[in-house]
Amino acid sequence: MERGHLARKSGQDARAPTSTPLILVNLLFNMTITQHIENLFGLEAKIYFKHKQTGGNANQKGSRYEDFFSVMQLAQLFRLLIQADDDQDIEIYAQAEAFVDDLLIVYRNHNSQHHFQLKTTPTVAWGEGLKSISDDFCKQKMLNDQLGISKTHTFLVCANKKKAEILKQNRPIMIADFTDVVFFPEAETINQLLLTHSEFKALISCICLSDDSDKLEALAKLIFGHWGDKKTTLFSVKALLSSLQNTFPNYLAKTDVTAALLPEAERILANIVHFSYNIERGYFSWHYGHADSGTLPYPVDHKEFLAFQHKIISERPKQFDELEGIL
Repeated sequence: MERGHLARKSGQDARAPTSTPLILVNLLFNMTITQHIENLFGLEAKIYFKHKQTGGNANQKGSRYEDFFSVMQLAQLFRLLIQADDDQDIEIYAQAEAFVDDLLIVYRNHNSQHHFQLKTTPTVAWGEGLKSISDDFCKQKMLNDQLGISKTHTFLVCANKKKAEILKQNRPIMIADFTDVVFFPEAETINQLLLTHSEFKALISCICLSDDSDKLEALAKLIFGHWGDKKTTLFSVKALLSSLQNTFPNYLAKTDVTAALLPEAERILANIVHFSYNIERGYFSWHYGHADSGTLPYPVDHKEFLAFQHKIISERPKQFDELEGIL
């Protein structure tokens, strides 16, 4: 069933933005998206929109390029949720019911929507008139305004860096105020993307328990696989993050924990020559001189970390060889 809120084409129940005036709330539930489009833009635009949606559903499995970009957006949103003081209500949709439909991020607390259109062809252009990118972006803003969305941002994501710069400099006036152009490179693998795109690596690093390259690659692959499994059924970013944390608890950084070692465990570790440790991103990392290092596979707010400290106190190791078996 079509709804008056832009979301996944086969998605959940509609919820009108809390800041939407009552008259628009009534419109949202009494009119479908395509009815709004016909009223705003005419029958030809309605037919084009429905055809566009059909094409999107046919390609619902998505391309690697789109999924890799979604991983980067999820990393950014996970970082926001991990670090935010307030409880953000954010949703993400692949192939949304929209003119700009490759990816949609809905910030419900702010009644704001970010729409992304992804292009890998070097011949991409803004164009003019019906079926052009510029017209799709313009119509998206007008449609969102009609639906009571307070803030609309549209993004053209381009795989060619030089082309992205040209497109950004030549944004049509009618969409320039709410549109940006983003460069995102194509890559064959997650590892290649980490090596070639510094922004992608930085975002993964912000939410990973370690800056180790193997850990970064592992986390990015986990997000990629989790998104592939959940993107047609789970739209809450908070729920996606929670699901990922529950399934793979030993990869994501934790910034909401405060931890200090038990005083006796701290004294014992302090007396082991050449041994040092620190608690960072919610995990206990250690170094033994320049020869060895590691990170415990569970966060410091986990019951296993308390058991680890009690074992140190019980066995009272005096040198690294005695401690090594506990780590």
